[in-house]
Amino acid sequence: MSTTPAQPLARFWSAMERIPGHASVKAQWRHLLHNEFEIVAPLLQPMPEPADVYPRLDGSGRYYDVIRHRDDDIVGICEDDGDRIPLKPLDLLIYRLDTNRLMAKLAAALGLDCESTRVEGLHATYRVGILRPMAGFAFPTFLTVPLEPTEYKGVVESLLATASVPFILLAPTNHHHRITTKQLLDARGCLFLALTDTILQESNHWSLSVAARAALDAFTARVLPRADGTPVVFPTPVGATWSMLRIRFLDGHQVQVQIGSLTRALSYTQMGMAKKSNGNPTVQWNLLHIFAKECGRLTWNSKDAQRKHQKRKDLLAADLKRFFRIEGEPFRYLPDEKGWQAEFQIADAN
Repeated sequence: MSTTPAQPLARFWSAMERIPGHASVKAQWRHLLHNEFEIVAPLLQPMPEPADVYPRLDGSGRYYDVIRHRDDDIVGICEDDGDRIPLKPLDLLIYRLDTNRLMAKLAAALGLDCESTRVEGLHATYRVGILRPMAGFAFPTFLTVPLEPTEYKGVVESLLATASVPFILLAPTNHHHRITTKQLLDARGCLFLALTDTILQESNHWSLSVAARAALDAFTARVLPRADGTPVVFPTPVGATWSMLRIRFLDGHQVQVQIGSLTRALSYTQMGMAKKSNGNPTVQWNLLHIFAKECGRLTWNSKDAQRKHQKRKDLLAADLKRFFRIEGEPFRYLPDEKGWQAEFQIADAN
């Protein structure tokens, strides 16, 4: 059984940069797309108003003015040279690219949470979605369809001016991606991808090329904390809750942490609970160990109860939220017992 190999959509992405507003008559779409037309056709949406000009398909960039004598007598006249062509009502039906469907397909191929919206104030620039490689980390992805290099550079500068984190920028081709804009994006750790080199048409969906996948993996590795033995954060899966967290002390300085199938053995230093002055465990780490000895519950009836634990508990909660980036509070107040219950499971070595 043979399968159709994945193919790039070079003509489609080029056409996006050549058709202003991503809208034209079917003849021009067919002329520019050739054998890609049937693949792209589901993304083209007919518009209610017919065209009042008709493009010449000779590469000149000129148009015919549409003259309607009757419904069955329509002609196109080019005022430059007087050339005339007969036209039918169906010839004048305008097909506009459905950008919402396009964003959904791009988001699926790139593994994004789709957020198809126009970026206000920027020409033909869209927010495609959010890349969430790990809980607590979100990197926006944009698509811009520039008509000239200066317009593209303006879009890049505007996005960089408002961005608080590195982002991914998509464009149909790299025709307008010059050295100056590349340097601007690289300086902020952003990733540029030309869709003509990124997207492959599979049998019934879009996928990423090998080069695009490698570039996306490199971007993710660059913007996430490094796994070099001193994690800044735990690689918490997206959607994790405190109830999914398991912490078991291995000794006074190390714990085993588990969320789902993800397990790590970590020291207090790796969890960011070492004193800067001498490297010893902080009071937060010591309090975490007390919670472990008390099976996650600390009240006035506990062996190690003391008033200082109120402030230390708040500091410990802040450390845990910063390290695991899980929504909500890691401790629940127990009013009847005047104490706290950990929302996660925690146990001592014994």
